[in-house]
Amino acid sequence: MRSRIIGLLTFVVVAVGVAVGVYLAGQASDGTTSAVEGTPVPTAIARQSAPGLSPSPPASPTPPTPEPGACPPPYRKSGTVSAMVGRWRLEGGAVHTDGYVTLHLPVGRQFVVDSGWYSQEFQITIYDVEGQSALHVRGDGCEKGRTVRDAAGDAVLDEIMASLEIGGSYACPSAGRVTPEDFPGTEKVPPLSQIGGQSAKGGAPLTVGDLTLQLPAGREFRVGGGVSSPGGSFLWLYDIESQSYLYLRPDGCETSRLVRDPAADAVLDEIVATLEVRSR
Repeated sequence: MRSRIIGLLTFVVVAVGVAVGVYLAGQASDGTTSAVEGTPVPTAIARQSAPGLSPSPPASPTPPTPEPGACPPPYRKSGTVSAMVGRWRLEGGAVHTDGYVTLHLPVGRQFVVDSGWYSQEFQITIYDVEGQSALHVRGDGCEKGRTVRDAAGDAVLDEIMASLEIGGSYACPSAGRVTPEDFPGTEKVPPLSQIGGQSAKGGAPLTVGDLTLQLPAGREFRVGGGVSSPGGSFLWLYDIESQSYLYLRPDGCETSRLVRDPAADAVLDEIVATLEVRSR
């Protein structure tokens, strides 16, 4: 079940979506982002490839269902956590699924949730807005640790852990979509020479790490990658014709997109629908 998302995005999605595009637009194409080079393959079409983004997670193994004593002891800290800015701001009562983990958030409170791959480990962070407390959960459902302000906040995090579920298939969370109308300033498009990244042509598969993207023929793209906090490693794809961005995690999940032309949605949808993740 998909989470009920309040609003389209919070500030950090702009940082990891819109503003990252603006930042990368100011970078020279000097190889500091993911390089894309045409490489011959024994097929009728050339396959474009790019060095893998790091970390690049395993896609197929299902994390084990947590059992008593199977998880390492989590750390516990006392104190308040500064207001967290994450991808999803959720009302209590929402059910949020990401990877193999499903969270049931307690009613009557608000939460901010973020996730990503850090040093080969998938982690979900849940911030209790009222309690100013944070919970960190690994991709296998084990609690990694928490920082709590008081006993009431501790009880809320206990409730989340007690109701946590591990599924049998990998699910991507709902992605955000923004337009220039949502965030004034994003209507300003830098010259193509300043977009950054490397060129990729439609009609040929594009391989980045464990991802293979089927780019629509007849279009040209720029592609790059980076690391953000929160959010971890990400890949960005810029469709030149529509001047729109697509942001993906290394596991193939779309996190957000910036759409300057409504026609871009169909193009980006096609890329997401046909992408393949290499199993290890």
